[in-house]
This record gives sequence, C-alpha cells and structure tokens, in this order.
Amino acid sequence: MLKRCSLLLFAWLWQPASAELSAEVHLFSDVVERGQSLTDGGPALGVSASYDAPAGWFAGLSGFYSNESPLDASRTRNWNAFVGWFHELDRDRAVELSVARSRFLDISNWDYTELRGSYHLNPELSASLTWSPDYYGRDADSVIVSGNWRPELSVSSYLLLAGGVGYLTGPWDTSIYYAEAGIGYRAGRFDVSLGLSAVDEESERIFVTGRTTFALRLSYLVY
Repeated sequence: MLKRCSLLLFAWLWQPASAELSAEVHLFSDVVERGQSLTDGGPALGVSASYDAPAGWFAGLSGFYSNESPLDASRTRNWNAFVGWFHELDRDRAVELSVARSRFLDISNWDYTELRGSYHLNPELSASLTWSPDYYGRDADSVIVSGNWRPELSVSSYLLLAGGVGYLTGPWDTSIYYAEAGIGYRAGRFDVSLGLSAVDEESERIFVTGRTTFALRLSYLVY
C-alpha cells in the first residue's frame, strides 16, 4: 500500500488559497513507508490532521496503531509531526520545504528526524531530496532521491507510482532503493487504494521488512 502523503508528511496537490484545516481517519491492511512494512503485514488504524495557511505554511500531526510489529514489540504505535512551506513558482511549478519527526512509542530505536525539499512539476508529478541524521534510528545519515507520479485516470480514479534510491552512511555504508505502484478510487469523502511495494535485499535486512508487500488503505475525510 502506498501511504497517503498526509500520513507521512507531504501533499502532492497545490495548497488552497485560504486557510484550511482537515482531518482524516485511515484503515490499513499494512502500513508501508517507502516500500517498508512498519506493521509486519498486520492491519492498523490511523488518524491525520493538517493545517494549510494562505501564505503557504503548513503543519500537521498523524499516527497509527497496530497489534503487529516487525520486531519483538507486541504492538506498533507511531506519531508523526511535521511543518513546512509550499510556494508556487507559476501555474505549473512549485517548491516545498519541510521537517518532520517520527516517534515510535513501542520500538525504542526507530525514532528519526527528516528534512525534505521537493520540486513539483505539476499537481501530479514531483521529485524530492530527503536527508535524515538518524533514519529509523539506524545510527547513520541517509540521503534519498525520490519521485512521485499520481496521474488522474478518471474523475474518481487515479494511478500511484513512486520510487527512490538512497544511501546510508555509518556502519551500513550501502545504497538502498524502493519502488511502489498502485491504483486508487475516490467516492465522496472516501478514498481507497491498493498497491504493491518492493525493496532491495539490503533494505530488507536493515529495516526488517519483506521484499514485496501488497497493502490496502481506506481513508475517510472527517472535515
């Protein structure tokens, strides 16, 4: 499953002209981030809320709960806080800068901080450069170059394609990559997507995840 950007930080659509507060609830068959299964293939319940200011500033908080964990913990509880700035260069281009902190309450060595810069070619296509000094607590700097493409297939359906390559310093000193593909459908306040994710052998070993993951996400826009 491809996690909604609202759940792990970054929107793909232009910011609204006026201040906007939104909140969503999510059901996951598996929580997946950059190809990594964070709940060991188990279901999860998530929530997210964000605020977009007219000047382009945005902030939000999201989290999820699952009875499954990829490590020895009996469950996985996560919170993400983020803040950033979005600026339109012209009708078809925009830039975005943000910082986020992810906290895992039951897995002590997974907390991390992340900085991201993104360039949006249009509301459907973007490229990002991400840096973290402690990516998933792995005692290593990480640099990840990624891309996202979300073309509209119809008024209510869309395609999801994403991928990235990165490098971990420190004791790992290795490159990593991930790829994601899926399809989504919108109906009123509901949004559902089904996706397939894949990571390389090094990512599987370092992040204790499966090589490939199928996952389903159902979201409901509360307001």
